[in-house]
Amino acid sequence: ILEQNMAKKKEKADEIDPIQVKTDPIYFIEKIVYHGTGWTLTDFQKEWLRLIEEKHRVCFMAFRSSGKTRQLFVNYFLWKALTNPAQQFLIISKTLPQAIEVLKDIRITILTNKFLKTMVPSNRSQSWSRTELEFANHSRILSKAYNDNVRGLHVNGLGCDELGEYQDHEILKKAVLPTIRAKRGFFVGVGTPKSELDLLHEIE
Repeated sequence: ILEQNMAKKKEKADEIDPIQVKTDPIYFIEKIVYHGTGWTLTDFQKEWLRLIEEKHRVCFMAFRSSGKTRQLFVNYFLWKALTNPAQQFLIISKTLPQAIEVLKDIRITILTNKFLKTMVPSNRSQSWSRTELEFANHSRILSKAYNDNVRGLHVNGLGCDELGEYQDHEILKKAVLPTIRAKRGFFVGVGTPKSELDLLHEIE
């Protein structure tokens, strides 16, 4: 009887609430992405996610190894793509290799998770590349380097990783931020400060 009760408790703990998955990125990350791993979000990572949802456009200064790229660009953008069919999201990194690496982390997270595998489209070989992922619900995540080549894109959400390392500050104003104007998209910026003259401090 004791074993049966314990098994029932475990079953209940493993149950996933689809409504919470759709409405709460914290729940999505801890119950879906981290399912069975024993990992959880830190309090400050949960605060990041709450602020993004509440404020719509935010920028964070964060220390190295704080999980900012993993939580804000891999896990959060995955959640946005899963819960918003046919929308388009853009993640920007300082260089193209860094941009490719972020998308690679998203791809691996999907392919190694039994719940997220449903996001994989039937034509994956045609719709997935090093800088673009299109999912079964027709949402897309693009990943690009920080330069003028983003002009002309119109996305529902934008993430800028390592803002403190961006050299030409004008590109943010003239090319990057206009990508979210037409659709009134959300913005997430994050980085580790390098100097009081960097882009993080200018935004502040």
